Amino acid sequence: MRLRAVFCLGLLSLPLAAAAPAHAPMVKKAAVRAETEAPKGPDAELALLISEGLNWLDTGRDDLALKSFLEVLKREPRNPDALLHLGVLHLRRGHLDPAIEYLRKADAHRGGFLRPQTALDVNLYLAAAWRQYRRPDLEEAALHTLLTRVTGYADGGIRGRGPSRADHPAGGAPGEVHASGQPAPELDEEGVPVLTEERVAGGKALFALALLTRGQGRPMESRLYFERAIAFAHFPRLCHLYLAHWYASRSQDDVDAEVVAWTKANPSFKKKGEDRAFYLRRHARLMEESDASGREEADLLVSPPILELRDAVRRGLKNLDAAPASDEKKPKGSPHDDGRKPAAAKQP
Repeated sequence: MRLRAVFCLGLLSLPLAAAAPAHAPMVKKAAVRAETEAPKGPDAELALLISEGLNWLDTGRDDLALKSFLEVLKREPRNPDALLHLGVLHLRRGHLDPAIEYLRKADAHRGGFLRPQTALDVNLYLAAAWRQYRRPDLEEAALHTLLTRVTGYADGGIRGRGPSRADHPAGGAPGEVHASGQPAPELDEEGVPVLTEERVAGGKALFALALLTRGQGRPMESRLYFERAIAFAHFPRLCHLYLAHWYASRSQDDVDAEVVAWTKANPSFKKKGEDRAFYLRRHARLMEESDASGREEADLLVSPPILELRDAVRRGLKNLDAAPASDEKKPKGSPHDDGRKPAAAKQP
């Protein structure tokens, strides 16, 4: 049986609620397991009704979808899958109050989802609802609630919660508990976190937080969230573009002043001086070299607002080419260098 959350594109003005990227093999395996382990008995009847409701949603028959989900609640009033999709249905219609009510009830009973990872979708949709309600404080709270449930995520001091062991949320040894109270993520043979559904949802939340704080004039927080979204492999090209624009839109003095001010306000944040020219070039290069995470990101990269950002970055790079060579010195011991090991010195 095909059970999945229906992600309605456009709910968050940018693709927070997009489906999992096509390059996530662990996500695909989890979906296959969900299909082959369908419940039996009365639970199977409820699962069938939910699946039918989702199919009606897919085909635009909201009236029949509503009927299916309400029938599930008639039999099991606390069924979180039906509550979630009723919330999504009302959110799609612009009925924010009932949408939020259903989504909150789904979150309260998140332990009963047919697929446990679906519980993270609730917070994404709650964030979407609060955005439409013009309550950025509650949108931000919903996204942070999601992140506290993501294995291996450490705040890293962005919200003043104290230092984490690593400079990015993927650090630490398997089994180590981070600031969020969650264990470190499972790593593959190359030491890269396995891209699970959980981390896909975390990447969406981080990207949304980056956009939210950027729009609120909180540049350092926005920058840090974009950096962490890259570690979660969510929209890497867009993240590098936004980071390149962050440096392109500031002078070296501006960068230094913001880092100093942020460090004073957040003692747990350990950061030395940064070379603007180096990071501008680095993120611009990685934006061009990285692969888009899917069709949605590829489409966004050619949208008018994003093209304006790309033009601004090109202008910034052009200005760098005309700057003195001394402005291009690579910082020593930078935690955000290219990640390449230096070549071994040849023996005499």
